[in-house]
Amino acid sequence: MAAKKSVYQRIKDKDSLAFSDLRFLFLNCADLSGIDFTKADLHGARLNRANLTNTKMAASNLKGAVLMDSDLSGADLRDADLSGANLSGARLDKAKLANVNFEEARVAGAVFSKCVGLSRETKRFLASKGAVI
Repeated sequence: MAAKKSVYQRIKDKDSLAFSDLRFLFLNCADLSGIDFTKADLHGARLNRANLTNTKMAASNLKGAVLMDSDLSGADLRDADLSGANLSGARLDKAKLANVNFEEARVAGAVFSKCVGLSRETKRFLASKGAVI
């Protein structure tokens, strides 16, 4: 019987982490590009300067997560909860952001260019908090 892989080995191997409990995980500066985090619990995770390009994070819990200066370009964040998250300086170019909860999120300097699914109201809210739309 094969030994169960650690979270870090699964990340290294780019395995799916969908539905995983990853609360308060520290992965600053990690290359997480392309990994499936669909419906994962990343509450309070530290992902500063992480490469999260083209990740699947739909319906994930990112409450209070720290994503400062991270690259989320092309990420699928539909229906994710980013309430209280820190996205300062993050790049979200071409990210899918329909129905994302940005309540109390810090977005100063975050770049939301060519994003899909942002309502006019959400764009105004993000811009009022210092995001680049």
